[in-house]
Amino acid sequence: MKRAARLCRWLAFALTLAGRGDGIHAGRLEIVARGHIFWTSPIQDEEAFEVAYIHSREFSVWVQHFRAEPDGLIRQTGSTFQAFGAGMPLGSAPAALGRDGLTVTVDSRLADIRMMNWRLSQIELRYRGQHVAVGQWFEDFEPFQIRLSLARSQ
Repeated sequence: MKRAARLCRWLAFALTLAGRGDGIHAGRLEIVARGHIFWTSPIQDEEAFEVAYIHSREFSVWVQHFRAEPDGLIRQTGSTFQAFGAGMPLGSAPAALGRDGLTVTVDSRLADIRMMNWRLSQIELRYRGQHVAVGQWFEDFEPFQIRLSLARSQ
């Protein structure tokens, strides 16, 4: 009887693992435009990435901080910028001054990140130590998106 109970527990555990796939990836981080995936990489649940660019009015580097959510959404966790002035996203959001500028805490969930390329802005995706130059694939003012594609169980 104990042997059967132990076998049932082991089988339930194995089925739980099998149903989860590998259990570590939210899926893939993708840069997409015109129905084509230009860049992709595996990403784990809760793993961070950033989008950096030169602001068109302030002419300073802005860095948007994001995290992959297990449900395939993207959570924006903050923004860091070096300049301050009209239109800067302070309001009542918590902010801290650091070596890279002012960082504002944000908590926003997004289906994707929609942007428009402008070569002078030098948009780059920062992920796992890579700095991917997004503008290399697109014309000025061409729209693109950064999204998560959920992994499917095997």
